[in-house]
Amino acid sequence: MDRRITPPDIKEVDALMKKKPFVAALCLLLSLLLLFGCAAAPASHLGSSEASPPSSLSASQEQSPFADVSPTDWFYPHVLWAVDSEVFSGTSHTAFEPHSPMSRAMLVTVLANREGITSAWYQDCRFSDVEAGAWYAPPVEWAAAWGIVSGTGMGAFTYNTLSLETFSPDAPLTRQDAAVILCHYLEKLGVDTAAQEGASDRFPDAGEISSYARTALDWAVDAGVLKGDGGALRPQGTLTRAEAAALLHSFFDLLPEGTVLGDFPVKPIQDTLFEANGQLYTYHIPQIQLDSVDAEQIHNSINETYFETLSWVQQNAGSGYSPFCSQIGYFTGMSHGVLSLVTFDRIYENISYRIWNMDTATGRQIDSASLLERSGHTWEEYQQAARAALEQAFSGYTSSCREQYGSLPSEASLLLERTLYPASYGFEDWEPPAGEPFFGEPHSMQGAQLFVDSSGQLWMVGVIWHDVGSQRRYAALPLKLYWE
Repeated sequence: MDRRITPPDIKEVDALMKKKPFVAALCLLLSLLLLFGCAAAPASHLGSSEASPPSSLSASQEQSPFADVSPTDWFYPHVLWAVDSEVFSGTSHTAFEPHSPMSRAMLVTVLANREGITSAWYQDCRFSDVEAGAWYAPPVEWAAAWGIVSGTGMGAFTYNTLSLETFSPDAPLTRQDAAVILCHYLEKLGVDTAAQEGASDRFPDAGEISSYARTALDWAVDAGVLKGDGGALRPQGTLTRAEAAALLHSFFDLLPEGTVLGDFPVKPIQDTLFEANGQLYTYHIPQIQLDSVDAEQIHNSINETYFETLSWVQQNAGSGYSPFCSQIGYFTGMSHGVLSLVTFDRIYENISYRIWNMDTATGRQIDSASLLERSGHTWEEYQQAARAALEQAFSGYTSSCREQYGSLPSEASLLLERTLYPASYGFEDWEPPAGEPFFGEPHSMQGAQLFVDSSGQLWMVGVIWHDVGSQRRYAALPLKLYWE
């Protein structure tokens, strides 16, 4: 039923004039008032085709699912899309918090949810500030495995984490970092991200764009995924949840239907968890799954490495006895035809690493020297990068000592010397001379091992010397070397 109010017809006014003068005059007066009243209605009631399209008139009559999101808000349709598409939801049943910051972990989780990843495959995370069991831990590790995200830098030195590198999962996501992550995701999907060079230069604050984000922002601007805010791009500005809904709305429209990366081609073949004497023990033994590649050589080597531990667990898990090894896990990376699988086992505070580099075309293992040669770097370049990484890690250790104890560790200079000794980053096993001071009894020390992550960066497992416990720790350290 049409409820619109329309002005009276002129013929009806003429007929009224033929009636009794008083009645006719009264009717005419009312008709004219009605006519002029409609013509003079406030503009806010009439609407504007430029300010709000016809569809907004019906939207204004809708009831928002969130108390803090109004149908008149510019982001209203994007929030509805995000919720209806289950891309991400409100912070409660009644709130969306559109002006709150989007975190780094939130965006990664959105992509992982689109992929429908198997969370059980990503129980171990390489970043020192991503705790196992956190709601975002599997998405972050999945994204790191594929090279969609990387760390934010070196964290504080710790004895019991996999890496000194951090991810900063709770940090507010900047607009430029959002563009970088989405651009990396598209590249991994095989979608063309070519853009007009300098597309972002039309914004007055283009000079604030970080060098690593320049290409991604050119793509985001050229593709219409990221638009200006009040005439500015605000690359360093925080991306709000409302802006993220709009950004993802545009981004998802670019994705080819049904195109996904899926799970990374490494999964746990034995996933054991049990508790003994109040201690939780977890064992994730990995297996590589690549089409048309026979990885039997590596699988046999992995099984032989951890066979004794797992056999003991299977025989004694129900007896209440505690095994010497509390955790076995892994993390992965793949770049330039090389898949790197890093396994680790934890005994008390000590973590030991083993590296399995595989040629994805042949399935054969690649040693560290061959990996370095393939990457295009010389031995001298590696030595320089390795020493710099070890120095930075040792500096983190001494800073930790100052914070905790108010002083440097004893024999700090000697500890640094041992940390930077060539055996700490060599590729061969090394045994120190018998009777040498500080080392005590001779013992075997495994040299550095190289692996690659999915961004093409080389890493090493090096030895950091200190004056606590066993006086040394193996650590996975990122090198300033990328695949050329």
